[in-house]
Amino acid sequence: MNPYRIKVAIFSSLLGFATLLSSCTLDQVNAVLNDPNYLQLGLRSLLKVSTDTSVKKLSAADGYFRDQLIKILLPPDAQDLIKGLQYIGQQQLVDDLILRLNRGAEAAAVKATPIFVKAITNITFNDAINIVNGTNDTAATQFLRVNTSSALYNAFLPQVDTVLAQPLVAGLSAKESWSQIINLYEGVRTSPANLFLNLRPINSNLSQYVTQKALDGLYFKIKGHEQRIRTDVNLRVTDDIRRLWQR
Repeated sequence: MNPYRIKVAIFSSLLGFATLLSSCTLDQVNAVLNDPNYLQLGLRSLLKVSTDTSVKKLSAADGYFRDQLIKILLPPDAQDLIKGLQYIGQQQLVDDLILRLNRGAEAAAVKATPIFVKAITNITFNDAINIVNGTNDTAATQFLRVNTSSALYNAFLPQVDTVLAQPLVAGLSAKESWSQIINLYEGVRTSPANLFLNLRPINSNLSQYVTQKALDGLYFKIKGHEQRIRTDVNLRVTDDIRRLWQR
């Protein structure tokens, strides 16, 4: 290789490294010079703690169902249907369906760990500086969402679908019960009676809806844990995490 090109390549690498260091505090620069990997190690540790904690909570029984901030309810476009079921004394069916939606999310949550591990392992030095020194207190979670949401959706959907296909009441699964109810609802909605009832169409795919809500709930819990780690030193439970905020 041309010696001149080698020198240019080395200079470019050093310039890029210096540019990255310019956004660090003095203590962080010293730490990087002593251990160039400390930022990545710290951020990986932060995300591992946040994801492990969140997955463990949400994959347990009632992880979603008992958490009112992320509990999965029936789709918003089904509100007219829900009111109709409640009106004819079928609140128990509504409750059973909601329980099964959350059981699907809880069963799927365990699928997140290997996907998170892969994304966390691939964090670069540049990623780490931007996330740690940025003004956004959920930057790590946003990084994770960008790099894992598609893979998680594909991993969650079959698991959710399996749970929703399991028998619920009277030998029918949640999907079968939902399908039968929707068919009855659509029969009324498309009849002349709807001139007076004004029922709205229901377009939600139950499995896809639950999968997306499960992901939203998971990232919500990770985000909250990240924010607490950033503000509460007692939650910085590893040496690698503590070194991120050296001042």
